[in-house]
Amino acid sequence: MCIPGRAAIFAQALFAAIFSLLIMSGCLGAGYDNKGFPAREPQAAQEPEEGRTEEEDDEEEELIFLPDRPVTLGLGLEKGKTYNYETYNVINMTFLSATPEMPLPEDLTVAVTTSKYSLIVDDDESEDFTVTQVISDIETESDLGLNETSTAIKQAIAGSRITFVISPDGAVKSIQGIDELWSRIAEGACDSGKEEIIINTLKQMLNDKSLKQQMKSLFGSRPYGTIEPGHTWSDEFPIGIMSGADTAPLSVIGTFDGLVSDDGREAVLLTSFAEQEYPEGLPLLSDMFKKMAPGMDLNAQIEYIGMETFALLHPESSELKYQSSDIYMEMRLQMTEPESGMNIEIVQEINIYTEVSLLD
Repeated sequence: MCIPGRAAIFAQALFAAIFSLLIMSGCLGAGYDNKGFPAREPQAAQEPEEGRTEEEDDEEEELIFLPDRPVTLGLGLEKGKTYNYETYNVINMTFLSATPEMPLPEDLTVAVTTSKYSLIVDDDESEDFTVTQVISDIETESDLGLNETSTAIKQAIAGSRITFVISPDGAVKSIQGIDELWSRIAEGACDSGKEEIIINTLKQMLNDKSLKQQMKSLFGSRPYGTIEPGHTWSDEFPIGIMSGADTAPLSVIGTFDGLVSDDGREAVLLTSFAEQEYPEGLPLLSDMFKKMAPGMDLNAQIEYIGMETFALLHPESSELKYQSSDIYMEMRLQMTEPESGMNIEIVQEINIYTEVSLLD
């Protein structure tokens, strides 16, 4: 995938990680009961959109493939240029099972987020690319309800500047601005005395080393040079950002599917796919849970991760025109409180969907 799209996935994953972390810590959500878990609320039935059929939707999404030819792909960046993008992100949870002590809604929209961001490329003489990402205009809705804390988080992220220095082959040499972002988030994140735990957990998940590994994957996970339709490649996607642990990366398979028509203009179609099962469970933020609730045994484990992406690139400049990504996780959460005798187990599916569109 090209850098702007991967940067958008990172930005949305970052917001999702922060939002989910604070939900689990009990700092967010007007719709929470006194135990810090989602309270059941009536779910309105979703009516199909009038005047449309499934057949019409399928036709609308059908791709028109153009004659095959080789293309030459690069970073998709130009010195001195600013790229403006709009993103749409949805985090959904489906609760597959729960013990009777913990009734939960079957489907829950954790957050629907829209935002705009810019990638500003320095006009310098270096062979490397210095890119500053500025996020703005964040809007979020949630079935959980949004309180002042979530507003403070949005304000902290909006306007934040993260600068990457990237080599021509996509390797990330340095990252600046993350520590300032953590401090801004911590100041408004939670007034329950858990601020230090939250910010230390964020630093554990996204320290300088893990960020460079993550960004190397995001910026380098694509073919460079001349490729033919049908070309495939493999890469690794580090998932420590999700687990907060030193975990084996996710193996990703990418494909150059061919040239397609995008509103009558030629575009390069790249897709990628990855999935991994964890029969023994992948621990999720176990240190944070122990510190957040010392009187309770909390154990969260990821049992499955799947990821698909779809991207349209300009065939000459490699600029990203559109990208969608779908990340799917299945997670098991076990909670035990010895004093009260509470013993709860929840199995849930988490889906993170993101779209990125280049603004004219």
